[in-house]
Amino acid sequence: MRSHVLNFVKPAFMEFRSLNFLNGAYTTMVDCKKLRTPVEISERKFQDACSKLHSLRSAMAVREKATKHAYHEVTETKKQFLCLGMTMEKLDQLSVVHIAGTKGKGSTCAYTESILRNCGYKTGMFCSPHLVDLRERIQINGRHLSESTFSRYFFEVYDRLLESMKNGAISDMPHYFQFLTLMALYVFLKEPVDVAILEVGIGGQYDCTNFINTAVVCGISLLDYDHEHILGSTLDEIAWQKAGIFKHRVPAITQPQHQKAMNVLIERAQAKNNPLYTVSGNVPGLNKDATNYEPFQLLNISLAIQLARVWLRDHDQENSRKQWFSDCNIQLGSTNLPVLDCDFPDFSKFTRGIKTCHIPGRLQIIKHESVSFYLDGAHTEESMKACADWFLKQCNLEMKSKSSTKMIRVLMFTVTGGRKVKNLLSILKECSFDVVIFLPNLQHNPKVIEDLKELATLENMEHCRDMQTVWYNLHQEISECQYKSTRRNTMEAVSILCPSVNDALYWCSSDVKNLVKPSYKLIGVPALLRGAAHIQLLATGSLLLVGKLLSFLNTDGL
Repeated sequence: MRSHVLNFVKPAFMEFRSLNFLNGAYTTMVDCKKLRTPVEISERKFQDACSKLHSLRSAMAVREKATKHAYHEVTETKKQFLCLGMTMEKLDQLSVVHIAGTKGKGSTCAYTESILRNCGYKTGMFCSPHLVDLRERIQINGRHLSESTFSRYFFEVYDRLLESMKNGAISDMPHYFQFLTLMALYVFLKEPVDVAILEVGIGGQYDCTNFINTAVVCGISLLDYDHEHILGSTLDEIAWQKAGIFKHRVPAITQPQHQKAMNVLIERAQAKNNPLYTVSGNVPGLNKDATNYEPFQLLNISLAIQLARVWLRDHDQENSRKQWFSDCNIQLGSTNLPVLDCDFPDFSKFTRGIKTCHIPGRLQIIKHESVSFYLDGAHTEESMKACADWFLKQCNLEMKSKSSTKMIRVLMFTVTGGRKVKNLLSILKECSFDVVIFLPNLQHNPKVIEDLKELATLENMEHCRDMQTVWYNLHQEISECQYKSTRRNTMEAVSILCPSVNDALYWCSSDVKNLVKPSYKLIGVPALLRGAAHIQLLATGSLLLVGKLLSFLNTDGL
């Protein structure tokens, strides 16, 4: 295998290390008392809010240090919420759809929101992570808040919490995700919304979104291995954490799971005395459209439809959740759980919400004249298998439409959070890539907001080098691809390390050179790429990577 390393990386990164803000000098706190006049408050802009948010503790760092005392995060979040001048009784009036899971929970939230919004209700949605702009995390009626509105609500929450910390009401400021959770609920109550769709951050039992007392319905998307150092190393342990969002006598809906995980969900539902249902992947009118919808997407859509149906029945005072379940087309599945099907009379009113739902960064295709970008934030083994299948299917369709065009396949890859690189790359190597680009989680685009900017360090590039070594070793073990669609021996693939998405784009695609400028002097482009008429580029492994790519392609994704 031929491999190249960008040798200019080390000296450039040593220069970065000398800058003061690497040591956190830029994260200064503002004295609340100095910002209380109307004029001064109005001068605090969106970028000020971003800087303040970025100065808060990392949610992951807090969780990793306090896993044994994780319940403290839930109780602390409740205490912080009360410092906002709110009460739990007021929060109980918020009509919540609470969704956890490993794979597809964000998509399920998006479909649920879109369905209910298209049914005429005012929706609020809290989701994570964001791809391009942090305002994506808190949405009203499918749209992010304006910068001025975001800033106003941000500082209303921030100032009250800072004052509460100073007078001893709370021990510390909330961490990054915790703050946004509080702010989202504050916004939804202030607006106010008809329904609030809340996506869990990590797990469920000890997630800070779980301080809410009740919900209309809870959803659990597909469970898989992720964040094992926090949630546990087995599906049983992970399922126990996710099912922590179940609430007393509140219906919960899931989708087909591994039997061990399903058994845990059933046990936890019985303990909370809440009914538990599962869904089929049968969605009228969509199952036959294999080009636009993958099987796992249909399961996410099915879950969203049933969550929306429960909420609609609960919202209609003439009906009840109990009546809704008796009206459903229910059959007992293999786990003896009732299976909810989408074959019901009023299904047509859900169709518009499904078909108009746009989920950036998940199975997304952006086509330029000489390059097609395939974007998916897959970062677990199950999601990567689905991503690889989708990519191959779409590539083959594109090849048929451009049969006389020389196609080159490029992989842009990085991972975060200690995920199992070898397992993910083992799946991707079957896609017959000609060029593989390994990247750190960096950002050199000044237009992207502060909390997505990260400066390169030698450790980042060592991580890239480790990924490159794994890729090389995989091809030493197995040199033949298993897919029948393989067109070449992937032993011939070129792999390189690149310091940023910006440089990688400039290096591999002349079609986007007008959008980006290289940060460094790059190595020469291989003849393989220079002779290509069209590039099929897959970016995967991290939603952070996908978000950065979207920002460079001038796609707002909102």
